[in-house]
Order: sequence, then structure tokens, then C-alpha cells
Amino acid sequence: MPQSAPARAHLNRPLGRWAVTLALGLATLALSAGCDDRKIDLRNLEAAMKARYGHDAQVAVESVTCPEWVRTREGDVFACELRFEGGTTWAIEVTQLEHGTTRWLPQGEAVYAKTLEPWLRAALAERGQAAEVSCDEPVQIVAPGETIVCHAHSGDGAKMPVQVVVNQEDGFRLVSSTE
Repeated sequence: MPQSAPARAHLNRPLGRWAVTLALGLATLALSAGCDDRKIDLRNLEAAMKARYGHDAQVAVESVTCPEWVRTREGDVFACELRFEGGTTWAIEVTQLEHGTTRWLPQGEAVYAKTLEPWLRAALAERGQAAEVSCDEPVQIVAPGETIVCHAHSGDGAKMPVQVVVNQEDGFRLVSSTE
């Protein structure tokens, strides 16, 4: 829409153009001063998580997925999802720290069948219940205090559920080895 003659005349004056430029500059400065946003390099973050948790895992990490586009400020939090072979997923909370660094906080504990099954065999043997043990999932994500159910297989082919509670302080605690 064309401007009126007085408005155009005002913008043609040096003082008018200077005032508009100054106002736009101050508005831009004010907006940018309140925004200390950083775009996180998600490919590097996902690769680092896969390397870190894949190194510790006794089950292959298939993928790590973070929100497609994250622009955070210091203190902001978002979640990435780590997927193990077999489909088990693990939420990793990511907090933006100063200078563009991040802190990762896994939500729950990863319990691997390759670790739990030998522990269960030994715990059952101490009770005089020698049995082969199997857990249905190669990895389970649990919070301290939650129960995992695996199965003990006796020599006669009977399959019995075995419950284990995950303790934050000392690992596992056998809850029951009977139905």
C-alpha cells in the first residue's frame, strides 16, 4: 500500500531514517539479549550416546533418537530415546548446561539378562534350588524398587517364575522363587 506524501517525506529526511534504523537496531538487540539459545548438534549427541551406552551394554544399541530440532537455553531439558536390539527403549534426559555442553540422566536402570541370569542361578543354588534360569528380555529398564520376573527351569521341565527386586544400593535382591 503506498505511503502518504507526508510519511514518505519524513522517511526521506536523514533524521527520520536514522531514527527508524536506531529503533530497529534497539529492538533486535533487545530481542537477542534475552535469547541465549544454542542449537544442539543432534547427530553428534546421538552418536555419542550410542557409543557411550553401546560400550557398556551387553545388548547392541540399535539407535538413539532425539527430537528432530532442539534449540535450548541453559537449564532446558529434553529427552532422547535409546533403542536396544530386541526393541527395549530407554529414555535419556538431556539438560543443556553452560557453554553448549549437556548432561545425560538415564531414566531407570538397564538390567541385562547376561548379568541377571548367572546371579539368579547362584542365588537359587544357595537356597538349594539348582535350576537353569532365563529372562524373557535381553535388557529391561527398571527403577530402583521395581521387580523383574525371570524363570527357573527345573530338571523335570517345570518352569517357575522368579522375582527379583532391583536395589539402588547393592544391585539385586531375590524376592521369591515360587508361585
